[in-house]
Amino acid sequence: MHLQAAFNTAYRNRRVLIKGRNLRLCGQQRLTLLIESLGLRIRKLREFKGQTQNELAVIAGVSSKHLGELERGKGNPSLQSLHGLATALGLSLNELFDMEQEEKTDVVLRAEIAKRLQRAKPGVLRVIHRALKP
Repeated sequence: MHLQAAFNTAYRNRRVLIKGRNLRLCGQQRLTLLIESLGLRIRKLREFKGQTQNELAVIAGVSSKHLGELERGKGNPSLQSLHGLATALGLSLNELFDMEQEEKTDVVLRAEIAKRLQRAKPGVLRVIHRALKP
């Protein structure tokens, strides 16, 4: 299910427009878009953690060349290398493919959080309040 959602997200994010018309992408083009989107997500997550490509590659058990290719949307990542990268980034494979999170703006995130806070039980609110205290 998450893989299909990732395909759909990649497709929505990278619509192909020629002369104002959407073109249907074939399977290989969709896979290319998924790999490009996944590579961008891995790079953003790595940079957020403050790691270099070499540091992440060593932790994940992949070569820095392979990681560089993945981040540029090239190559064909194996499940083993994706699992290693996800683990090194502190994520599950499902979370690595959850590209929907990348699309949400601050405004959307704040609205979703506000909705959830309104429905939260008092004990949960106290925990969240303590976590957000400066």
